[in-house]
Amino acid sequence: MTPDPAGPPFLLLTASAGSGKTFALTRRFLDLLAGAGPADSGRTCTRDPGPGYGWPEILAVTFTLKAAAEMQERILAGLKERALDPAPDRPDGPARSLSPAAARSWVERLLRHFHQLNVRTIDSLLHLFLALFAPELGLPPDFIPAFDLEEVFDDLYDAVCAAAEAGDPAARRVLDQSSETLLLLDDVPGFDLFARTRKRLLPLLERRLTDRAAYLADPERLHARLEALVRGLRDAARDMAAELERCRLAPVAHFASFLGKLRDIAPDQPPPVSAYGAKAGLDDCLPKAAKGTAPDSAEAAYARLREAYAACLSGRPLLVRARGLAGFLNLADALAAELPELERRSGLLLSQQWPEKVQAVLENGPPEAFCRLGTRLHHLLLDEFQDTSRGQWDAMLPLAEECLAKGGGVFAVGDVKQAIYGWR
Repeated sequence: MTPDPAGPPFLLLTASAGSGKTFALTRRFLDLLAGAGPADSGRTCTRDPGPGYGWPEILAVTFTLKAAAEMQERILAGLKERALDPAPDRPDGPARSLSPAAARSWVERLLRHFHQLNVRTIDSLLHLFLALFAPELGLPPDFIPAFDLEEVFDDLYDAVCAAAEAGDPAARRVLDQSSETLLLLDDVPGFDLFARTRKRLLPLLERRLTDRAAYLADPERLHARLEALVRGLRDAARDMAAELERCRLAPVAHFASFLGKLRDIAPDQPPPVSAYGAKAGLDDCLPKAAKGTAPDSAEAAYARLREAYAACLSGRPLLVRARGLAGFLNLADALAAELPELERRSGLLLSQQWPEKVQAVLENGPPEAFCRLGTRLHHLLLDEFQDTSRGQWDAMLPLAEECLAKGGGVFAVGDVKQAIYGWR
């Protein structure tokens, strides 16, 4: 099929804030609108709908409700500006591809059929597909969308606690493991362990709802690795001090103090920050009169110290963080296992699970979804693409493939530097 004349089938625009990405998205929408035909619901389930596309087959996806409303306003404002343009030959403006008369016609058409102006948030699009396929997914038709994990956290935690009190050894084990991590390994002060447990569990539980990979969930093993790392630094410092004494080399005072601190460092104590842990060689740690007198054995001892110090500086924070999370990973999985029953009883569905369920609906191809949706899809426009999660993109990928397969297009705009969800 011949691509539409609105440009290449796939465009990705990356630019900084304030550079006109939203303007470019609006212009793209209006360029596509200029080449669109009328809304024709008869095309929806037709095997071969013929060439071209109807204007409801242009879908713009934004990140927030505010952005969706602003996008709709920009589309109408661009059309009105063009309709009232006193200089119809002017090349700028988002609706440049439309004549003033055509722009007036589109303003009237969109206002009469505003519900068919296909500008949605990602969440509203996913929710729409879930509602259309609720029976196949085992959902009640009137399921309650839940966007905040905190809405169900207490119920999930209470369910695990109730199981432990009823004698479930697995539930008791994961609760004990999290408490021991806080009290014994992390040495958290105070009595309000639940508040600290909740703070640590919430982001971990949210991650485990979509990431089911197997991770090391044994804080004791991670603590042993941490002890080994710190022990290696202590031993290297003691070897360095012993080598200096054997060679009768007197280091500068700051290096001697640095070695003394390293010899007594504890696993839960961060290593002292000192430039003497990363010098080019031992000569830089000796007074001027002793420079050039250190034997190879002393230089080798310093090289081992420098390596152990660098390993501890980089590895210790990761191990401490991993140890704190590992003590809660099994508890997060126990809470996640309680979620299906809670959702069944309450009729709600967490938004974190929407992309995966929609992907299951569309994995065999979206034509049936379009039949239920009441419209086909020919062009997909994505705003703030840098904040689209992997799961959301996987759910929308069949829609993008459908557009490209029919000769339509995909247009995405974003700015990597503005990625507020870059961690995912």
